[in-house]
Amino acid sequence: MPQRDLRQLISDLEAMLNGTHPPPNIEAVDVTTQALFGGLFGVSLPNGSLELMPGLELHQTFAHLFATPMVAFAPPPNPRAPHPPPWHATHNGSVAETITVELRLAAGAKPFDLERGDCLRLVASMMRLLAAVPVTLPLLSNVAFSGVAQSDKRPNIWQIEVSTRWPSFSPVALDEPFIELLRLLLEPASIILQDDDVNRAFALADGIWWLPTLSAQMTGIWSAAEILMRPGRARTGEQLAKCIRAYIGKSRSHGDRIYNDVTRLYGARGSTAHAGRSPQPDDVRASFLLVREILLRAFAEKQRPPTQGDIVSLW
Repeated sequence: MPQRDLRQLISDLEAMLNGTHPPPNIEAVDVTTQALFGGLFGVSLPNGSLELMPGLELHQTFAHLFATPMVAFAPPPNPRAPHPPPWHATHNGSVAETITVELRLAAGAKPFDLERGDCLRLVASMMRLLAAVPVTLPLLSNVAFSGVAQSDKRPNIWQIEVSTRWPSFSPVALDEPFIELLRLLLEPASIILQDDDVNRAFALADGIWWLPTLSAQMTGIWSAAEILMRPGRARTGEQLAKCIRAYIGKSRSHGDRIYNDVTRLYGARGSTAHAGRSPQPDDVRASFLLVREILLRAFAEKQRPPTQGDIVSLW
């Protein structure tokens, strides 16, 4: 190494330690117009690429997000300097997610009447709803992940959704049937979610993957059901069962089974909320699948569920 390079390296290291080294020069990004690239975790793409809609595409890629929380035990000499040693890694809380699918939003594209970053978040949320597993959007970049290694520019990469700590699940295959259903529902979902009540219910249902306990998940799911179906305050469980039976039942016998399921599961929710009893995992999932069916019909029909007297049954 040339002597002047060694001196510069030592000078740079000293500046980093005392907090006087200038921050790296990273090119600013205009997220309102420039191309954006979202990394999806928990999905696989059988084909190399496909178009969801104009300006919004899926591509095979590779990125591995990893981190281990570190603990320091003394304050830094100034806000820009590192903590002095020792540092120690924690024994839990590490993140390791392999991203194999990239969601690309072309420059200038705005497929829905949403902020451009929210367009990408909506796709991930709808994938979670359709698959009923916690597909996530951990990363957002201004450079395609496949092009970072070859680029001379330092990319801007943001963490969007954190790891869910959910038990492992098989990646969701983004095959043609899944993609066709996703295409069908994305635009109407973007419209109906402008309704504050539907948006709030959807956020509750979508957020259960990050809630820390089964009790919190059960409470959140049935709160979403109440917001969507508006059963009233008198005999809430009974009225909610009638509303859901009428709205998502596909035949009279199927509706009767749904009525019984809602009655039992809403009772389990009551035991959770009022008696502190932890629900069974199968009951939490069964509850989520009921709310999922409510949301899917609402999105398909481009309107929130009507009140009980105005529900038109599917049979």
